[in-house]
Amino acid sequence: MKSILIVEDDLRLQRFYKSYIETTFEGLRIFQAFDGEEALSSCNSINHTMILTDIEMPNIDGIQFYKILKNQNIELSERVAFVSGSISGKNLTFIRQEKRPHLLKPHSLDHLRDLINSIISREEGKFISRYGHECKRKFTRKKIKEECRLSMVSYSLLFKEPLITETLDYSEGGISINFNGHPLPLGEQCIVDIKALDISEKAAIVAWADNSENISKAGLMWV
Repeated sequence: MKSILIVEDDLRLQRFYKSYIETTFEGLRIFQAFDGEEALSSCNSINHTMILTDIEMPNIDGIQFYKILKNQNIELSERVAFVSGSISGKNLTFIRQEKRPHLLKPHSLDHLRDLINSIISREEGKFISRYGHECKRKFTRKKIKEECRLSMVSYSLLFKEPLITETLDYSEGGISINFNGHPLPLGEQCIVDIKALDISEKAAIVAWADNSENISKAGLMWV
C-alpha cells in the first residue's frame, strides 16, 4: 500500500493535513512525525511513497532530516517535498540545488494536491517548473486587522448570519482570523468576503482552529 509521512511539529497542521489527505486520496496510508528524529525512525522501518516535511522543527529540522536521509537512503530522499512558512536564503538555494518540490505556507489546497500527486507519479519536475517561482513570497504577510465576513458552507446552523471576524494576517495562500464564539471545525468550507482587500466570495477551508482567553482563532487556506 502507498504511504505518506507527514513531518510537522504543529499539531493543528498535522491534524489538518491528515484530514485533507484522507478525504482527497484513496488508498494512501498516513504516518506522522513531529520532527526529523521521529521521521528518520519511521523511514528506517517503512519505505514511504512520499514524505512531506516542514523545515523549522525542534531536534532535527527538515533540511538536516533530508541530508541524513539522503546519506542513508538516497532513493527515499528523492520522494521528499518541503512545505514551510519560511523558505529563503541558503535553505531555498539548497532545495533548488537538490531539485526538490516545495510549497510556502499558507498555500492553496490545489497546490498541495498537485504536490502530492507529483511525488506519487514521480513527476515532481513538472510541479517545480509550474510552481517553483511561487516558493518565494510575493509580499510579506499583511497584518490588516480588517473586518472579514465568513459564511459557512455546511456549518450554517450555528451561524444564521455571516460571522464577523477580525483578519490578523493575509497572504497569497490564506488568512488567519480572530473572533468571539466557538472554534470552527477543522476542514469546514467557507466563503470569505473582505472589503478592505477587495476579496469577494473567495472559497477557503479551515486548516487549523483553537480557542484561548475566550477568543477563537482560525487559519484558512484558499481552495
